[in-house]
Amino acid sequence: MMKSLILLIILLFLTSCQENKSPTEEHKRNYKEILSLYPNSLVAHFPQDLDLPQGLHWGFSDLLFPRGRYLSYIHLAIVCDDQLYVDSLEKRLSIDSKEILNFKDTCLFIPYDYRTFEIIKEDSVKNRRLNGKYPVPNFRRWHYQFVPEFYEGTIYLLDARKGYFLPDSCLSRYGVGLSKDWNHGYTRGVTIMKKGIVYWLEVW
Repeated sequence: MMKSLILLIILLFLTSCQENKSPTEEHKRNYKEILSLYPNSLVAHFPQDLDLPQGLHWGFSDLLFPRGRYLSYIHLAIVCDDQLYVDSLEKRLSIDSKEILNFKDTCLFIPYDYRTFEIIKEDSVKNRRLNGKYPVPNFRRWHYQFVPEFYEGTIYLLDARKGYFLPDSCLSRYGVGLSKDWNHGYTRGVTIMKKGIVYWLEVW
């Protein structure tokens, strides 16, 4: 695999939690390769491999690898049947998080369409009133449709910073529609809804 920045989506269909599909050895190799392309400080919150502890299951589909000078991201989603694991994770995240949000809060969502790699201008205009907040992913614009219950989940924002954190050739030329002081930066964290756990990183 070429050592260039890769966009990873591990697609989770929360509506098909009964269907547990194990990642292949190729998936596992690709996943480690992708993590290695980012500074460790940006991906330390992700599971370091796809071998899950007992009691965890994958709601798993194929990996996609688009490339280009636009917002780069890793989205990893799993289904967890072990409530103790979820409770322990939430306890740790509540300590480590910079902010804890829910979808009903006023949030600075990144005004970006992941399907077209374009800025959503109407969402960008709305953000002008939210300059003091940290950006989080625009979950409603992801490539896949979450069930409505997902939006009752909790967003654990672990960190978000302005600046250059990847080589220039891997960064968006024109930002992602945030204010000028956020023209480059990253946001990372975990969102939890019942049995669904979504790890995310977005860099632009």
